Amino acid sequence: MNSKAWIKAILLFLGIGLTAGLLFYPLPVLQVKDNTDQVLLIPLLQGKNLTLEYFHSVQKTPVQEHFTIISGNQLQLTSTTYQSLGVGLPFLPSEGELVNNQGTFELTGLNRVFREMRLAVMPVTYQGLVYNNRCYVLSNYFSSGSLVDISVQSYSPGYLIWHKITALKGGSL
Repeated sequence: MNSKAWIKAILLFLGIGLTAGLLFYPLPVLQVKDNTDQVLLIPLLQGKNLTLEYFHSVQKTPVQEHFTIISGNQLQLTSTTYQSLGVGLPFLPSEGELVNNQGTFELTGLNRVFREMRLAVMPVTYQGLVYNNRCYVLSNYFSSGSLVDISVQSYSPGYLIWHKITALKGGSL
């Protein structure tokens, strides 16, 4: 084999290896899954911060819970923002530092760590996950009353592409 053929063979091998590496390299993905295996996958490629938004069921005011993805694919609640004090909303000094910013309350210093979160999808509370300035309203993806688990998992780009293609064919997520 001459030197040009060797160079082509090496470049082909490197190209295949690089493509395979990119397709199978694990990426952090926010996974929202219900008990029927309906799954919403949000690749976390643009940063490690996300927000769970909803309307408080008693106060009927917006609440934002701010999370950071930390090592071990865990969710760390860092702060909560809300617009009223009352039943079901934190306010004690032991829960963190509460600041009133012209009627918007922010509770910081929480640092609560979760492997996963479980909640029931209730369209009336307008629950949404905000990541990279995009809001994923849970009732658009899951049936009312569904219990969903929210966690960070590792998926390869190849799997994410396959999941998207099969979801488009099946008319789901």
